[in-house]
Amino acid sequence: TQLTFDSGQDNRPVWTPDGRRVVFSSDRAKPGTSNLYWVNADGTGEATRLTESPEDQFALSWHPGGRLLAFIANHAATNWDLMILPLEGDASQGFTPGKASVFLGAPGSQVYPSFSPDGRWIAYVSFEGGSGDVYVRPFPGPGGLWRISTGGGGFPRWSATARELLFSSQGKVMFAPYSVVGDSFRADAP
Repeated sequence: TQLTFDSGQDNRPVWTPDGRRVVFSSDRAKPGTSNLYWVNADGTGEATRLTESPEDQFALSWHPGGRLLAFIANHAATNWDLMILPLEGDASQGFTPGKASVFLGAPGSQVYPSFSPDGRWIAYVSFEGGSGDVYVRPFPGPGGLWRISTGGGGFPRWSATARELLFSSQGKVMFAPYSVVGDSFRADAP
């Protein structure tokens, strides 16, 4: 079912945890600059703009509680930063996007955020050292930092059925079993 009909580039769709909406990036307001929108998954209603920024933004992962969206934004000083957009309100009265904030911004790009199924952790790829590797941090922080990939990695995703973090590396799908002890994240070798 087609959900968007604007002439802009609509891409990178992400389902909300309740399955009622789809968040996507679009340059419909300014060609060449993508911001965040969402639309009802049943095809009713119009797409609603969630962010307004001169920087490109791409949605990637919803916190399981359905009120926080992890996305990336291209900032001039640091390149791609990991951002969090809160949503306020509820389904009956309507949701309102809050103010987006930087969760992690450092030179070299932080991309592909993915919330753990329990919402306590966020996996992402960092290019601080030049090549991309998968890391995990506590959410919302503070806390430690754990490197998961050992030879490069990208596109982290959490298994919904096992305590495993999956990612791509050198043309393969890898997984790292993990456990949580107190506030520490422990991952086995991928």
